[in-house]
Amino acid sequence: SFLLISMSLRMAAGCWYDADCNWNGKCVDTDHCECRPGWTGDFCDVLDLRPTNPKAGYQYFVDGQNVSSWGGSVVYGNDGLYHMYAAEMSGFCGLSVWLANSIIIHATSPDPLKVPFKRQSTVWDIFAHEPSAAVAPTGEYVIYFTATIEPNQKNPPVKNGSCEGCHNGNTALDCRYDDRDWGVNLPTYMIYSDKADGPWSDPVLVPGTDIDVDSNLAVWINDDGSLVGLTRHNVYMASDWRNMSTYKIVNKWQHPDMGEDPTIWRDENGIYHGMIHIYRTDSVGLHYYSEDGIHWSQSLGGGNAFTCNISYTDGTDRYLACRERPHLVFNQTGHIIALTNGAADVSCGDAVKYDRTYTSLQRVGDN
Repeated sequence: SFLLISMSLRMAAGCWYDADCNWNGKCVDTDHCECRPGWTGDFCDVLDLRPTNPKAGYQYFVDGQNVSSWGGSVVYGNDGLYHMYAAEMSGFCGLSVWLANSIIIHATSPDPLKVPFKRQSTVWDIFAHEPSAAVAPTGEYVIYFTATIEPNQKNPPVKNGSCEGCHNGNTALDCRYDDRDWGVNLPTYMIYSDKADGPWSDPVLVPGTDIDVDSNLAVWINDDGSLVGLTRHNVYMASDWRNMSTYKIVNKWQHPDMGEDPTIWRDENGIYHGMIHIYRTDSVGLHYYSEDGIHWSQSLGGGNAFTCNISYTDGTDRYLACRERPHLVFNQTGHIIALTNGAADVSCGDAVKYDRTYTSLQRVGDN
């Protein structure tokens, strides 16, 4: 088709427009992309990931035992701290029983590139998962998360209750990993607070998310209080982030089977960006962009924003069994400094193989 021929010519020429550089760089002389700090690759669609502290991120221990977690969304607070909201598996269990044991916790760090995140409190108890945080222009901390909340939904959304008898971040072998109660939906809720550690508002259901598959909703709140959000498949817009009656699905944004766990941000030029992961093993990240928040384009360059490989400052490398739930960390000036993920060394979902997980953090660029 004409579109495919045009795309091929643009890639063969290097670039024609800044959009060919994914708005993460400038197209120079219709020849090549000069990427902004934090990005690399021929079309500026690959994060400039650097060696990082092996203990960075959120790797929690209690009484000598590992506590599994699964990705953390980070915002910079008005108190000068970085605030992470992460999914954590209670009872020392692993990711296999996330539907039965997941909770949401709050952790902080004064400098995530140097100081691991330290747990502060539980934000929401079982069942709560996949938090995505934002800061409103009026200063509130806003969290969107998957949850089942009684009396509206069975909690947790499994047949036999929460798993017990786990050890060191690994799931007990007598727990059932296929225990999902398919009669219970997995909706998305929103809570907010003027303090990073709460108290939190009453949870409000996000319209259109009360379905059998978790939505993975992530949002960007604009300076005027409006928002753009991405779920697995849908684009949301709202004129007022507080008012659920203004939340509307306005478009589809990716092939239904392409990926999950979107994250979203807006750069200083007003361009929206999104990132997902695809594949369970050999996970990679894909970058998208949008000039209006409604219509989204995947990078024509086909670069992987991240892979399963992490390099550490002690000279070692690790190839993760899986790397999902991507979130970017921005500093107080709005520059990307790190990538967080839900990470597993051995297995994401097979307790027999050791299903301890944690929240990794990798440095981006020269920060």
